[in-house]
Amino acid sequence: MKRHLSIIIAILVMFSFSGCGSEESADAIIPVGNELNCDMEPAEMVDDVEIAEIPIGLSMSLSDITSTGCTIVFKQNGGNVSGQLMTGTPFDMQALSDNGKWEDVPLIESEYPIVWTDEGWIIGSDQDTFFREQWDFVYGDLPDGHYRIHKEIMDFRGPGDYDLYDLYAEFDLPGTRLQVVYPIGVPSDTVISGVSISSGNGVIYCECDFDGDGKTETIAADYSRILTDGNAVPGIITASDKDGMNLWSRDFGLPYSGQTSFYIAEIDGLPYLVEYFPPTLRQGSWDCRLVAYTFDSVNGLVITDEIANGGSKEDADMCEEKASEYLAKSVLLISTMNSELRVFAE
Repeated sequence: MKRHLSIIIAILVMFSFSGCGSEESADAIIPVGNELNCDMEPAEMVDDVEIAEIPIGLSMSLSDITSTGCTIVFKQNGGNVSGQLMTGTPFDMQALSDNGKWEDVPLIESEYPIVWTDEGWIIGSDQDTFFREQWDFVYGDLPDGHYRIHKEIMDFRGPGDYDLYDLYAEFDLPGTRLQVVYPIGVPSDTVISGVSISSGNGVIYCECDFDGDGKTETIAADYSRILTDGNAVPGIITASDKDGMNLWSRDFGLPYSGQTSFYIAEIDGLPYLVEYFPPTLRQGSWDCRLVAYTFDSVNGLVITDEIANGGSKEDADMCEEKASEYLAKSVLLISTMNSELRVFAE
């Protein structure tokens, strides 16, 4: 049996990464159903559509919003789910006009039609599921305004047997482009032999002899552009030798795709740069990353250990256990996890 239900979840996102909603909750949920949803009791009308109780325990919010994309967060808890919740790649967007009506955002001009792939993305039960959506290839770089994004959700029981739901999340631009970022200082009493850490003007400096050749290498984590140009702009961490020659570099940022953390850690008596992305459940699988870096003037970057991407809960647990071992004696240089800028403080 096929049923189609409409649900509006209005998340107003202005000058923050997290959605805001009603006066009572950060996740405002305004479910909407049509006349086919006869087992629900309507409460009132919004835009000529019936409001009803949400049946599948699913809410949708937005984070990491820029003018070209966002991260969609599905939060599922309880409800009456009869099969497997899924969504696909298609989405569409509307903008709120001056007369208070929703109007379709115009597509960018292209000689080729927009083609959506047909894979289905699993939405996990009793957990948060994350999907990154980029709309610049469909709508371009959006100007300032009030928007909503629409995703279709399927409660899939089998071929030809499913329910469909429409989810909408609202947001404002500008938002992240004008977001003021205040770094959070993280002091540490940990002392790592032979390592000097300092900070100034939006840069964290770490100097030490990683490979024991008597020559000092320098790690510089520059987050100054995040402070001056907005939190959608990336920072960069670099490693250079004593002559200033670049050995390695990597971007980081507050949006989900750039989130990570870097530590100076002492492992088996030697200093290492450790990158750690704690296990996070996303799109039905576990993301995690743990890398131990060292450097020398001949080989540049040397990766001594790496656990990346995970996938299963067992991989995530192994990554977390190894991180506890590596970071037992460490100092945080910089972290952008959870869209929060945390930096070393002297």
